[in-house]
Amino acid sequence: ADDGMAVDIEDNTDAGAAKRIEDWVAAERKIRQFLKKDFGGGRAAFAHFDDDGNGDLSTTEFEQGLRSLHLGLSKAQIREVTRRVDVNGDGSISYAEFITKFGGDAKQHLTQKKRKRGLQ
Repeated sequence: ADDGMAVDIEDNTDAGAAKRIEDWVAAERKIRQFLKKDFGGGRAAFAHFDDDGNGDLSTTEFEQGLRSLHLGLSKAQIREVTRRVDVNGDGSISYAEFITKFGGDAKQHLTQKKRKRGLQ
């Protein structure tokens, strides 16, 4: 009986993992389509999320930005999207990390960021 229970728990865990992956893929697709349609893609979308204009997104900025899009994402989906976009896990989402998931031109952004720093 214990073996059967262990298998059931393992199956539920596998099903749960599959569901999380499915949710992530659906959420990523929904976000990408919305950002492309409403912002034309990466740069303008990133600027919408970057409240303080420092060129990086805190996880708070990113999560608030996602909620502001009113896409019907659950809190769990938003947390998972945030975790997956912050590839290096430093608690900050760079433009490169953002466009890796949602599209855009990283080279253009980095050039403009360097110019901005040079003007300050």
